Amino acid sequence: DPLECTISFICSSNNNIKRIKLMLGYLRRYYGKRLDSPGGEVAGDLGFAEGEWYEFPSLEALCRVEEKHLRELGFGYRAKYVVGAAKLIAEKGGTQWLL
Repeated sequence: DPLECTISFICSSNNNIKRIKLMLGYLRRYYGKRLDSPGGEVAGDLGFAEGEWYEFPSLEALCRVEEKHLRELGFGYRAKYVVGAAKLIAEKGGTQWLL
């Protein structure tokens, strides 16, 4: 998914894998659609309860994200770029623009 790759790349800036996974997990948890868990497994080290799985948020959902909330979740300076990238992609016509 080009959108997920773009946002993941922004989150990876000056970061480690564990924290990148945590940040992407937060995006899924707070802005993505909840999915049924395959086999009721625990969602790794993301701190979610058993059976909580979420898809990556849609572009529309990411466009509603507030920078302040991402900063509260620990995105730091990346929060501005996540929000800005989502809005730019939407302005350019959506995820098709990334292809």
